[in-house]
This record gives sequence, C-alpha cells and structure tokens, in this order.
Amino acid sequence: MTLRRLSRLLCAFCALAITSSAYSEVTYYIFPQLQIFQRSDVEDNPSLLKDETTPSVDLFITSNSGRALFLGEVLAESNERHVERIQFGWKISPNSKIWLGRHHSQIGYWRTKFHHGSYLQTSISNPSITASKQPLPTHITGLLWEGGMSRNESRLDYKLSLGLGPELNNTGLQSLDIVNPNRGEHKPGINIRMSYKPDELENNVYGTFFSYMQIPSVISGLNEVKQYAAGVYGAWTHKRNYVFGSAVYVLNELDMVGSDQDAAFSSAYVQAERQISDVWTLYTRIEGGDNTGTYNAYLANFKHYGRGGILGGARYELDANQALKVELAPKVDHIHGTFSVISFEWSAVLP
Repeated sequence: MTLRRLSRLLCAFCALAITSSAYSEVTYYIFPQLQIFQRSDVEDNPSLLKDETTPSVDLFITSNSGRALFLGEVLAESNERHVERIQFGWKISPNSKIWLGRHHSQIGYWRTKFHHGSYLQTSISNPSITASKQPLPTHITGLLWEGGMSRNESRLDYKLSLGLGPELNNTGLQSLDIVNPNRGEHKPGINIRMSYKPDELENNVYGTFFSYMQIPSVISGLNEVKQYAAGVYGAWTHKRNYVFGSAVYVLNELDMVGSDQDAAFSSAYVQAERQISDVWTLYTRIEGGDNTGTYNAYLANFKHYGRGGILGGARYELDANQALKVELAPKVDHIHGTFSVISFEWSAVLP
C-alpha cells in the first residue's frame, strides 16, 4: 500500500471518527489481514492470477447518544478503497431502529453475519454468491428499518431495505459510491428479510428473504436487468459444532437491444465447522447451483463468479486477537472453467 493510498485511508478514518465524536459512546475496531492465493489450471482463464497477495485493512466504528445512532465502515485493499457502510440511525423503541445511508443488502446469511473483517469468519473465502461485484447486490443506499419481537424464549426479527441498488458494468455489480454518488446510474429496489430464533440467547436461527432490484447496465447490448431473488437460510450450533447455509433462486429479466430474455439460476452453500481444541477449528464448505455447465446470459457478465465446488480448511488462534488460516479448494467450477487453489491468511482485530 503506497503512502498516498495510506493517507487517503487515514483521511477516511478521521472523517468517520470526527462524525462519531458527536456521539457520547464510541466503539471502533481495526481489522488488518494478509491473504495469499496460489492457483493452478488457470492458463486458459486470463481473468485469474496464478499467484496473488492481497493486504487489506477494514475500519469499523459504531456510536450512539441516547436514541441517535451512527455506523461507519471503510475498507482499504491494495488497489481499491471504499466507504463500505455509512449509516445514521434513530432508535424508535427497544425493538425498532431506522437507518439512513449505505448498508448491507438483506439477501442471504453471510453478509449480514460477517462484514469485511475476515477475522470474524472462520474461513478465508466467502461463498462466491456473496462476494463483492458478483451476481447479487451487496449494498443498498437508502432506508433500512429493523424491528422484532420476543415471545417467551423465542424471537422474531425483520428488516426492510428501500433504496438505490447497483449498476452493472464490465467489472460486475457496482454499488452506489457514497463519496461520488453521481458516478453511474442507480435505480430503487427493495429487500425484505425475516428471521426466527427458537431461543434468543442462542445462535440457532432460521430465516427467509426476498429482493427486487432494477439494475441499469452499461454492458453493450444490455439496457437493464430486473432481478427477483428469494431464498432461505439457517444456522445451527451445538457445543463445538457450527453449521450454517443459504439457498437462493434468482430470476433476471434482461432488457436487451432488440429483444428481452429471462436468465434464471439458483445457488446454495453449506459450511460446517468443528472446534477441536481451544485454538484449532476445522471447516468445510460445499457450494453449487443448477447453472453449472450451462450458458446464462446474466452470469456471463461476471468473470470471477465461481459456480460450485468443495473446500476445506483450518484456523489457528495465535492469541485472543490474531489468527492464521489455511484453505484448500481442489476443484472450483468457475464461469470459464475449473481450477484449484490453496490459500493462506493472517488476520487480526485491534484494539
């Protein structure tokens, strides 16, 4: 990371800190990480690097003063910097909040459970369907309403997101840039998410979600995509075992030059983790969908989309704030072929 990039990151962090300083209670975390990827069988796919090293830093701040709330997140990678989230909120009641700003979409389980600090997740990689710039929107800019109710030991929660979604360009889905909001074209959409916890003091949760987005396109021959997505998710924990996953069906109505076309696909993943000691955790994940091996006019625009595969890995806790990980995916079914990858990661949380 160059000095110029570092200075920009510090400026962004200072801006968030100044904003949050107006609130009485401020909490911040810094998530540095270094990832190393070694891929094989990528000779026929120029969009993938054989060897890749990616350092990054994620800065996360929350604050509140009475009913007023603030949340900010800045991500700096080796070649990109983003204001990932910036939200101003108001606590309507003990069970209800309303936010305005750029926030995570409510599709699936992963992106609402883990943000960009990889230290918080056991694995190195994300399921491909949840990754940035991939076929489903990751961020919405607008209104987010959170609510819920408890009954006996159980709890029902819901989230409603109304706002501007992404634009489709040559790099994938590009969310609205909060720093430069006039870049690109962004149209409104809606996300709805509901979850049920049998015991609100435990991590077991089951839920469903629905999304409708209008996605303008600058891809030659494609004017706009109307995307409908619906799915389910769940997570189960028992002693040292943790299993979670999600499944989604997506219908894309493509407004193409001279014709219209539908391009549907589905995707699902399940990840299982087992803590074998206080410092070692083993995990495996399987991903797949009904689009494997077939041409899809929508997915063809995502050159880094992995359609399926199985992987395994291990995480070692160096101390209370640092972890080392290794991960092996012997066969990844990519949009342009198959490859294998072994990954290494050091990640931490400060302070």
